[in-house]
Amino acid sequence: MTIIIARRLTIICLVMGLFAAGFTMVVQHSERRSAIGTIGLSAPCPQPAGLHCRAAL
Repeated sequence: MTIIIARRLTIICLVMGLFAAGFTMVVQHSERRSAIGTIGLSAPCPQPAGLHCRAAL
């Protein structure tokens, strides 16, 4: 019985490790983009006539 539990725990740990490695790669890829280019593109600008608003390309 304990061998089955140990085997399942091993499989779960390996799957979680693969997920963590993939998630780390996604986060590092998003950090490589320039922060200035990505800020504000997902949300509308609160003051379109302001100095900090740029048109999305």
